Amino acid sequence: LTASYDMEGASMKTTAVDMATTIGPVTIAADMFNEATKATTTTGGGQSNEGTAADDTGVTISVDVPIGDATVALDNSGNVILSGTWSGVTLSHTVGDTTVTTAGVALAGVDVNVTNSAGSTTWDLATTVSGIDITLASTQKVTAAFGLAGNTMTVSSIPQVDSSTGSAGTASGTGTGGYGTRNTSSVASYSTVAIARDLTSGASLTATYSTADDSLTLKAAVTF
Repeated sequence: LTASYDMEGASMKTTAVDMATTIGPVTIAADMFNEATKATTTTGGGQSNEGTAADDTGVTISVDVPIGDATVALDNSGNVILSGTWSGVTLSHTVGDTTVTTAGVALAGVDVNVTNSAGSTTWDLATTVSGIDITLASTQKVTAAFGLAGNTMTVSSIPQVDSSTGSAGTASGTGTGGYGTRNTSSVASYSTVAIARDLTSGASLTATYSTADDSLTLKAAVTF
């Protein structure tokens, strides 16, 4: 049983309570904490309002069955997940209200990940060139991170987002609409630069500049 807490502002809040156990070939994982999720409404800038949404607690049951190198899992929504790694390619196929297939492989130093959800495909590529970690996504988002451990800078280019209307779903996530999707407001393209520094006290300090609103955000964090 693992419980996580976060101190932001004046009080300490629970962020996760998870339980995991293995009984023979069966592995059971339970998410016992309902996080503060997003509502389906949006405001300007494409950011969702905090509000009441579907309960995200649940139980996942995995069964290690002798089907080659594949693993079969069953979650609390009745979805069946087939996954495994063959010839260096990791595949996962979820059969349920929404069919999702993911694939990941490392090719010549490039990590490739592809996801198809209900017929819509997204992908991302990640590699390291001269000590710079570069990630390119199908959304045209580009991220470059460089520096030594404990003192890094990450530069991100975020493409524009077109407005879209969300779809209806149900609280239980059953049916063709699943849990539903949020409305999205249009956002112009922008860039961010984040500098992270580990302090001798054990804390870390991150300064992030965004061209979206010409803002500079400072955040300190302590892990214990």
